[in-house]
Amino acid sequence: MANKLYTMRSGAKKYCLRGVQSLIINHNPYTQQQNFNDFNDVYALYMSGPTHFPGEAFSCMDSLRILDVSGNKLITDSTFLYFEQLESLIMIGCNQISDQAISHLKKVRKLDISGCLITNYAFLFLTKVQELSMSQCPNITDSALKHLESIMSLYVSRCPQITDTGISLLPSNLETLDVRDCNRVTDASVSRLTNLKTLDISVTNNISGKCFSNLKKLKSLSINSCSLITDDVLINLSDLQSLYMDNCSQISNKAFVHLSNLTHLSMNDCYNITDEALFYTRKLRYLSILNCSMRGDAFIDMNNLMHLELSEGSNVNLKHLIPSCKISVW
Repeated sequence: MANKLYTMRSGAKKYCLRGVQSLIINHNPYTQQQNFNDFNDVYALYMSGPTHFPGEAFSCMDSLRILDVSGNKLITDSTFLYFEQLESLIMIGCNQISDQAISHLKKVRKLDISGCLITNYAFLFLTKVQELSMSQCPNITDSALKHLESIMSLYVSRCPQITDTGISLLPSNLETLDVRDCNRVTDASVSRLTNLKTLDISVTNNISGKCFSNLKKLKSLSINSCSLITDDVLINLSDLQSLYMDNCSQISNKAFVHLSNLTHLSMNDCYNITDEALFYTRKLRYLSILNCSMRGDAFIDMNNLMHLELSEGSNVNLKHLIPSCKISVW
């Protein structure tokens, strides 16, 4: 059956996979009795964890475009010989894969190498990649980023060698940037990326938010645990739709006067913010306010709210005020 999602599990000896386009392989189910040609129609394959899958099987998968082998220690460099047609590859934690294997990814546009030991050399082959996740890659330095000529979305959280120098090498039309816990990145390099729509600077110590004045297209911002961010820098973000600001001690109700277009807001552990902030954010569809003090009347006429997350004991008498809202208590 076309477009069917099928899961192969251990125990069965053979599977009927004709017409299956999405396949999940769990816990080493492969047997010698399976015909490699059975996989010819598979478009998306998910085989995370310790799953054995012969390279010869990949050679028969002419339709394969999406592959997830996260955590699979049995995939080797030689297997990548069969990956030239891939458009999306997720290989989180596959630290046995070398730079040379990346050279076979001729058509990949979306790549996740988080937790891998890839070095700068691999980036010579990534000039056409549009979305790259490389969180916790200790060997990658600034100079690698100059090769990302086509990049639109970049996730470099917890990469200790990435600094302002590297961010300054990125194309100015970049739309998504995640530099969580990259404490050598500052406002100076982020401010030049004027086309950013999504930015995550959570847990950074050297970004004060001065760069926000240049980010007129920003729609989603994450500043969790950013101790330098204050009310004053948020006034430039009137078009912001999503804001994640857990544990931000310097932000108060004053900031929300300028944030009336928010639809998603997380402000857990923000002790300086009260229910007054909600009177400026009536378009909210999602709200998380764990460990915050809010009165029930703040939710009157919040007709757009679909999901509310509260601390235990905080949802008294709220259901009748927002009857269509899902309330989760933690």
